Amino acid sequence: MSALTHLALFLLGLAAGLGSPTAHLDRERTIVVTSRPPYYTPAVLRVTVGEAVRWINPLPAERHGVREVEQSTFSFELSPGGEQVVRFTQTGEYVYRCRFHPWMQGRIVVEEASGPSDDVTRR
Repeated sequence: MSALTHLALFLLGLAAGLGSPTAHLDRERTIVVTSRPPYYTPAVLRVTVGEAVRWINPLPAERHGVREVEQSTFSFELSPGGEQVVRFTQTGEYVYRCRFHPWMQGRIVVEEASGPSDDVTRR
């Protein structure tokens, strides 16, 4: 897929809401690598447990190495035009940096999925 197609899919994904309480299990969010700040778009991404995140490197000549800083939960390389998917199964905050360009940094916040509430408010 072209970078333009990926960008269009990314924007559509931002506009889409959850269709059902379990839709997050099949959802995939996208982070696009750019050559300008903030370098990872979005720089901060909030997801729920079970969601996957796809990193896309549309840059034609730059290789990047994405590595989670604190616990090395994930680490991979993105060749020019490359993609990588990571599914998050635990809550937490994951700060990551490019191995080759340490000034490139992003953050993913993983939260519990909120389903339908069983609570009924009575007046």
